[in-house]
Amino acid sequence: MSIVIIMPLAAQITLYTYNTIVIGTQCWTNKNLKATLYNDGITPIPDETNNTGWGALNTGARTEYLGATSYVSTYGYLYNWYAAAGIITGSGSSTKNICPLGWHVPTNSDWIKLTDYLGTNPGTKLKERSNLWAANNGTDAYGFSAIPGGYHDNISSSSISYDAFLWSATEDETATSNAKGRYLNGTLSTMPMSIRSKAFGASVRCLMN
Repeated sequence: MSIVIIMPLAAQITLYTYNTIVIGTQCWTNKNLKATLYNDGITPIPDETNNTGWGALNTGARTEYLGATSYVSTYGYLYNWYAAAGIITGSGSSTKNICPLGWHVPTNSDWIKLTDYLGTNPGTKLKERSNLWAANNGTDAYGFSAIPGGYHDNISSSSISYDAFLWSATEDETATSNAKGRYLNGTLSTMPMSIRSKAFGASVRCLMN
C-alpha cells in the first residue's frame, strides 16, 4: 500500500510517494515526512532557516538539516512541534494537519502501543539496515526503516547519521513549553520517550486514523 502526496516545490509539482507498513493494528508511513503544506492543500508550512528565528517561533515551521535542501529527499524535513500538532481552529480540534487526509501525527499513546507490540528491543526492530547510520544494530524487522535525520534547534542542526528524533502530537504534562517524542540511536536497542522544547526540530512519521 502507498499514498501519493502532491506538493508544490520551487514552482513545480512534486510527487512524494510514501509506502506504508502494518505493525500490529497500526498502519504507518515508512519514510519521514516531506510536507510543505498542511493537508488543506493551501496553507504553507513556513520554511525557516534562520537559527535565531527558529528558536523564537511558537507557530508551525519546517527546516532542512543545515539549511540544505539536498538532505530532504533522503531524510525529509525537520518540523517544530507546532507544525506536528497542526493548526487548531475555533472548534477546538486540529483541522489542518501536516499528515495527509486520513492520517495523523502519532500521539504518545500511539507510540506506546507500537513499542508494547514490538516488545523487547523496539529500537533495533525499527531501524533501517543501512550505512546511513554511523553505527547500527538495526534489523528493520517490520519495514519501518527509521533513519538518523538528526535535529535542529536555535543553534544549528546536529546529530545526523547518529540519532533520530520523531515527534508525537502530545504535550508534556509538566512543562507546557515541551512536548513528547521518541528517540533512536544507532546502537541503542530501546526507543525511549524524548521530551523536547516545542521549538525543537525533529522528523515526523504519519499513522493512519
